[in-house]
Amino acid sequence: GGFAVFAGGMAGKTPRCGDKLPETVKNKRELYKKIKAVLDWYVKNGKPKERLGTTIERLGIGSLIRDI
Repeated sequence: GGFAVFAGGMAGKTPRCGDKLPETVKNKRELYKKIKAVLDWYVKNGKPKERLGTTIERLGIGSLIRDI
């Protein structure tokens, strides 16, 4: 069991499916830690008014995975 984590999905005029992160987390505590790590990466790397999915497209999913 566990949770698959996806990041960067967007709706609207330019929809984007979220990228699946490689590790499945086992419980809610790990899930919250993973979400916080993604948000911290976004705060560090996102440009003003840029959406998370756009930041991932600009820097690559590899950058997110390496940093979290």
